[in-house]
Amino acid sequence: MRASNRNKSKKSRTKIIDKAKKYIISMSGVFLGLSIERTVADRKVSQTDLVSWPGSIVVGFGGKSNSILIEYTKTTTSEEDLDLISSFFSKLKTGDKFTIVKGTSRWSDGVNKPEEKLNGEYKFLTYKNSSCIIAEKVSDFSAGDMSKKTLIGKGFIRPLQFSKTGKMSSARKTNRITNFLIGDSFDKLKIKRGDSIILEGTTLNDGVFTVLDYSIKNDKECLKISPAVTDEDLIGVETLIKVVKKDKQTDASDIT
Repeated sequence: MRASNRNKSKKSRTKIIDKAKKYIISMSGVFLGLSIERTVADRKVSQTDLVSWPGSIVVGFGGKSNSILIEYTKTTTSEEDLDLISSFFSKLKTGDKFTIVKGTSRWSDGVNKPEEKLNGEYKFLTYKNSSCIIAEKVSDFSAGDMSKKTLIGKGFIRPLQFSKTGKMSSARKTNRITNFLIGDSFDKLKIKRGDSIILEGTTLNDGVFTVLDYSIKNDKECLKISPAVTDEDLIGVETLIKVVKKDKQTDASDIT
């Protein structure tokens, strides 16, 4: 069994090395204070600060005049907003109350003057596929005919915002690298969102990753990355990070 596991580990490492050969190194650095984690992030806030618009909103369906379905499409909603939406709705129970903040639900069809359509208190029903919120308004919708009506997201003057009481805890996993040493900064690599990086010197996480975000939390640098990682404490371990870009010549040779 041990021999079989060693063979699998060797094949996996060989595959990672072969993949890394397809990249050109632009910057690299060795770090001694890294921790790699797959975590759930908590936010001690009760109101969203979304910058993405919903894809569409359907109201007055299922034989109920006060029903609402809010859709956030994964193609048009930022990763940060998907995390925040998950933080807000994934821990709500059926019947829990939340509010669509007044001033954020002014909508126009492009012909008529914008008017407040959805603000008010709601009873949460369900959160499906990490993209659709289904709820019921506590009172009736006040703006015109709202039976089986679809409101296109871009018709809202600004992004919808939601509020509730209590701390938000996301069901979406966050994969991140945290740098615990101040003097050994990611700044020297000039890492930015969208960069590709290669990790070397780890036991569980050698490979190629995409940087989704750079932030500073509790005075520590954090890189949010994809794909998924395995928890690994690398503090005191020399870990090499390479900032890379695809080798176009290698890609071309792969095709032929």
